[in-house]
Parts: sequence; structure tokens; C-alpha cells
Amino acid sequence: MKIGINASFLRKKETGMGQYSLYLLRAILTDQNNLKHKFYLYFEEESGYDLIENTDNLVKKILKVPFYKRDDLVKKATWEQLVLPREVKKQGIDVFFTPFNSITKLKNIRHVMTLHDVIWKIYKKQYVNNTRKKIYFEKSFSAVEAADEVITVSVFSKREILKYLDISPERITVIKNGVADYFRYEQNKSKIPKNVKKFGVKDPYIFYIGGFEKRKNLDLLIKAFAILAKNYQHALENRKLVIAGELWEKENPLVLNVKKLVKELGIEDKVIFLGKVEDQDRAALYSRAELFVFPSLYEGFGMTILEAMAAGCPVLASNISPFKELARDAIDYFNPYRQDELLQEMIRLLTDKELRIELSLRGIERSRSFSWDKAAQETMRVLTQED
Repeated sequence: MKIGINASFLRKKETGMGQYSLYLLRAILTDQNNLKHKFYLYFEEESGYDLIENTDNLVKKILKVPFYKRDDLVKKATWEQLVLPREVKKQGIDVFFTPFNSITKLKNIRHVMTLHDVIWKIYKKQYVNNTRKKIYFEKSFSAVEAADEVITVSVFSKREILKYLDISPERITVIKNGVADYFRYEQNKSKIPKNVKKFGVKDPYIFYIGGFEKRKNLDLLIKAFAILAKNYQHALENRKLVIAGELWEKENPLVLNVKKLVKELGIEDKVIFLGKVEDQDRAALYSRAELFVFPSLYEGFGMTILEAMAAGCPVLASNISPFKELARDAIDYFNPYRQDELLQEMIRLLTDKELRIELSLRGIERSRSFSWDKAAQETMRVLTQED
């Protein structure tokens, strides 16, 4: 069988959809059971091309948008709607897989698309804030509805898709994300001291990674931490808040100005900004943290929570449905609209070492239920329609 795959998000491997594409495709292409199939990976540009190793049953193609150099939504739409479908038809692809929502529609070729969440529907006013975005995302959801089958990453996301889009339940398959082996505590514990030391981070610390969009609710954590630092020193002791991720240089209405908030609260000496970190370093940062806090208001899955659990880090997260589905009783929860509740739970966890150890062990055990190999096998069953 000829299987085509949109690999364009590999150029943004640090994003959620980039990570999903990278680890899922690697697992699919290294599975010996898939050697009987021919895979065609399509890239929009050179970036990300070398992340997937060459194999005898793999063809990688870079498809350029002619006469257009700007990297914007017009180029993306042209590539997904015209350039890519033309090449897919030319290659005689049997089934095509898009690992994220795009505007690609295919005629007479079976099309499977992954829709991770419906954030663009939930936060429509914030995200779809100009005509180009409005047109693109209307076309995007129309393409999802037109796909032969849809994969999503949680039961919660499936319910949301059924609520907001015209797709029958039997066309949606839930396949949980995996977690890379180097996040697992058993795999990375020998590398932990060296990897953390290079950042100048000293134990102990509270850790956050997961983006700076306002829906991530990071301001709640920072404000709670500021109160902790000023009024509950007995609980905080010498712990600092370590924040990883590339900060936005320009003002953006969708993004929290994190440094500005930290300065206004007068806790600059208590907060460490690491900037962008590589995956292996992220694994080490989870493992050495005494607590990982993730206060997001809306997610489809919760990749950072799974990574933290696998790395043996106790997790405190908002009590939203996808997180409870993912972690069950392996983490601690709080109401993401209640700063006092977050503060209370932080104090409880920071002053109870035995509870942190218990959560660490529960998280490691729970994370074993998730793997990219398992996700790859389930995805291939959808693509090939084989049992």
C-alpha cells in the first residue's frame, strides 16, 4: 500500500503538533510490520527533512510553492490546497494521513486526519482575529468534516469534535499520544545532573513549561507563587520558579507578557527564565523539579503532564476533563479559576515530601500506559483498515 503523509509540521518540532508528527512518524517507520508498505513524506521546505531517517520503503519529497517566498498563511493554504493534492494524486497514493488539521481535501483518495482539539472554535474571538485566519480555519474544519476518518487524542476531544463539527461518531477514533523514552525516569536518571547543571539551575525548584498563550493561565501560577514567596517562606524555603520556553519578543494580545508580570510582582530574584530547551534537557528539568505545575484552562490532551509523570516529577494541574482522563489519580488537581486553591495545594505539596514521592511513583506507573509504538500501531490500523 502507498501511504502518503503530510510531514510539514516537522519544521516546527518544538510545537505540540510538531512533536506528535515527529514521534508518531518515527514509530510508524521503524516498525518492522510496516516494511510491506511504501511511505511518501511530503515537506513544505528543507527544515525538518533530516529528522526522519531514510529507509528503503520511504520516499521524502520537498514540494515548493512556486513564485511565493513569504512564510505566511497564504503560502500554507496554497501548499495544502493545491501543491500537495496535485503531487499526492500524481504518485497514486492509496491513503493519505494528515497528522493535524489542515485545509487539504482529496478526491478519490482515502484521507485520514488528526484533529487534536477544537481550540479555534472555543477561543474563536481571540484566535480567529482577521479575515485570512477566518477563511483558513473555516476551510480547515470543512476539510476535517470531509475526511474519511478522523483521529483524535482523547475521549474529551472526541466529545468536543462531535459538539462543534458535523462528523458522525463512528468516523472518529481515539488514539492516545505516547511519550518519548528519554523522558522516562529509568532512561534518563544517569544524565540528570549534567543536563540541569548547564542551565545554572540549583535544587530545589518548581517547574513550568507549556507555552505562554493566555489560555495556559500562567499568570495564575505566577501570582500564587508571588504570595508564596512573600507570605509563606516556611513552605517555599529556597525554592525558585523555573520557567522554560521561548518568550515572545513582541506584544501579542494572545500571549502573556511573563517578564513584565514577574517584574510588577517584585519576584525577579525568585524566577528563572531558561528560554528554549531541547527535549533531553526538558526531561532532566522535569526529573530534578520538586513540583511541576500546569494551570491551563483548555487542552486536548496534556503532553507536558505526561512527560512530567514519565520523568518522575510530582504534578499539580488544573482539574479539567482531559487531564483527569490522562492522569487519573497519579497527579494532584486544583480549580484553575481559584488562585487560593492553587496556593493551598502548592503549600500542601511543598511541605509534604512523602506525598510528593507517592505522586512521583504513581506518575511513573501511569505513564507506562502510553507509548508512541502503541499509538503508531493503532494509527496504522486506521490507515490500512487491517485488524
